[in-house]
Amino acid sequence: MNLKMISDQQIYKTIAEVVSVSAPAGWQIITVKASIDDDNGETFYDYLNESGKQNWFAPEAQKQYEVYVAFQELRAQMSQPNH
Repeated sequence: MNLKMISDQQIYKTIAEVVSVSAPAGWQIITVKASIDDDNGETFYDYLNESGKQNWFAPEAQKQYEVYVAFQELRAQMSQPNH
C-alpha cells in the first residue's frame, strides 16, 4: 500500500475501510488505538456489538500491517510544517 502523497482524509478512509471489513459481524462502533514511532508501533482494536458489549478483535496480519502503515504515513504528514 503506497500512501505517500495522498491526503490525510484519504488515509482516514483507508484505515476505516480496512478495519470495518476486518471487524466481527454485528459491530456497531469500532475504536482503533495506535502507538506509532519511527521504527515500530502497536494497534489495538475494540468494538461494541449490537447489545452494547465491548470486546476486542485482531485483524489478520496483513490488514494490521496496512493500518500500521497508514498511521505511520499520517504521523509523517502531520509532522510536516504548515500541516
